[in-house]
Parts: sequence; C-alpha cells; structure tokens
Amino acid sequence: MELKKCLNFRNLWIGIAMLWIVFFHGSLENLSEGLALFKNFGYGGVDICLFASGIGCYFSLEKDPDILRFLSRRAKRLGPTYLCFILPWLLWKEWISAMPFQAVLGNLLGIQTFISWDYHFNWYIGGLVLYYFAMPYLKRLTDSCKDIRQDLLVWLCLAVMTISFWNSENSIVILSRFPVLYSGMVFGKLAKQGYVLKGKDYLVMGFAALVGVSALLVCQFRFPALLWNCGFYWYPFALIVPGSCVFFSWLAEKMEKCKALRWLKKVLEVVGIYSFELYLIHVFFYEGVMPQILDYLWKITVNMQWLMSIPVIVLGTFLLNRVTSIVSRLLSTKKEAVSLEAK
Repeated sequence: MELKKCLNFRNLWIGIAMLWIVFFHGSLENLSEGLALFKNFGYGGVDICLFASGIGCYFSLEKDPDILRFLSRRAKRLGPTYLCFILPWLLWKEWISAMPFQAVLGNLLGIQTFISWDYHFNWYIGGLVLYYFAMPYLKRLTDSCKDIRQDLLVWLCLAVMTISFWNSENSIVILSRFPVLYSGMVFGKLAKQGYVLKGKDYLVMGFAALVGVSALLVCQFRFPALLWNCGFYWYPFALIVPGSCVFFSWLAEKMEKCKALRWLKKVLEVVGIYSFELYLIHVFFYEGVMPQILDYLWKITVNMQWLMSIPVIVLGTFLLNRVTSIVSRLLSTKKEAVSLEAK
C-alpha cells in the first residue's frame, strides 16, 4: 500500500481512538477480565490521536514552515472550540467552589497543567500547547535525518530524555508522548517522499506492536510500579500505534468494498472529525457531575448510567460544534465590518 493513501484514513483512526478513550473514562463494573484490560489501556487512544496530529502538522509545516503562522493556524482551528467550552466550565467551577484568578487565566491560556494540577481542566490541553510549540523543531529534526536509522536514534533520544521526569506524574504523562509524535512526523516525511509499504515494513510494525503489547502486559501484571511512575503506561504505545493505524487503514479499505460496512466507516470518520469537541464534552461529563445527577434521579446501575451518558455526550458534542460555528461566524462578520470601516 502506498503510505500516502494509508494516511488518508486519519479521521477513521481518530474516530476509533476517541471511542476507546470514551470507553476508558467511563465508570463500568462487572466487565470480563479481557474487556476490563482493554478498557484499562484505553488511554492509548490519545497516542493514536497524537500520532495522527504529528502527520498532519508535518504536512502543514511542509506547506508553510513559518512558526508563527503555524501556531496561528493551530489556534484558529482549536481556539474557538476551546474558548466556547472553557468559559462555561470556568463559570461552573466558580459556582461550585471559588477559583483563584491565576487558575482562571491558566485554563484560558491552556497552561494550567504546567502551573498546578489543582483547578486544571485536563492535562491534554496543556500537552497540546507544548506539542504545537515543539512541532516545528521536531520537523527540522525529522528532515535532517537521512535514513530510518537516524530517525530511530532521535526517537530513542526523545524517549531517554524523559527519564529525568520519572515519578513526576504532572510531567511524565505529557513528555512520554514525544516519541509517538515524532513517529507521526516520520510517517509524514515518508509519505511526502512517495514511500510504498512493503512486506518487511508490515513485519517490522507488527513485531514492534507485539513488543509494545508484551511490555504493557508484563508491567501490568509483574511490575505495576513502572506503569505510572516511570511512564510505561505510555512508552509502549509508541511501538503499538504505527502498526495499529496501518491496520486500521487496511480495514477501512475493506469497509469501502463492503456495502454493509460503509456506514460504520462513515460513522468512525465523523467521530474523528468532531474528536476535539467530543474529548472536551466527555471529560466534563465524566468528572462526576452528570453521573451524580443520574444517580440522584434514577437509582440505576453504574453501567446503565454509562449507557445513558452516551446520547447526552453526543448531544453536547453537537451543541458545542454548533455554538462554536455561530460564534466564529459572528466574529468573522464583525471583523470584516471593522475592516471595511477602516478602509
């Protein structure tokens, strides 16, 4: 398969990843041992999203390498949605408990995670800010590597550099994701060069994924202290994700040929398109606010609460997208009016 064609299914990758993340964050009981283990590793969906982001950012910087314009494009893409979400969230937080002004400002700027985990919305927002600032430099590193061996050396250096942050949960959860970001950059570079995946590539990615899964399971059952404290919850996914995403692309091709499965492919792609809104809404939902309301109104099981939360999350995702579109359109109209007045 031509790598560039494989990367065309990135929205589907992200859709699968977001469903896994929502499953991971939900409170569920009485799951089978295998399903519970699958749920426990659901944070790996974030790594799939970051891998896809690394690819997208490589293409974006390839078209226009200016750092300030790149950051401006990222801010214009995600900023309106984030602000339309975080302002009501801050008001809600202020209502249930007073929030210091610096925490309000930190959340508005998306950097509260680096200041203090107290009052922060979610670590992923701070992570995105750091990742986007780092992307132009990661691309330069990627482009400076002449072959895959040099890329592998950089990948290893990025992993080793985070060792000093072991036992620091505020940092390791973010910094341990740099190898998977860099892998996305490498895939973007290879796709630009017209690389075609060969049999040996599938074998290497399959073997890497097997090593990653094995490392996760060994740590889970034999060395659990390594998982959170030393980042081994996340490092293995840098090995697992590339091969998994290539497999998802292969699966998407098969779905396209099967009329009965085309609808599923479309649904996954739509979930991927609205992934940022879905991430924000479902994290807010699973903070405990809505489950408490459901438990108060109906004395139902935890699993039933989770099932009832799904349509609420879908509705919230849709409403956030619509509100963002309306606000963006109003601001755009106002900006054009001011520009005409200035002329």
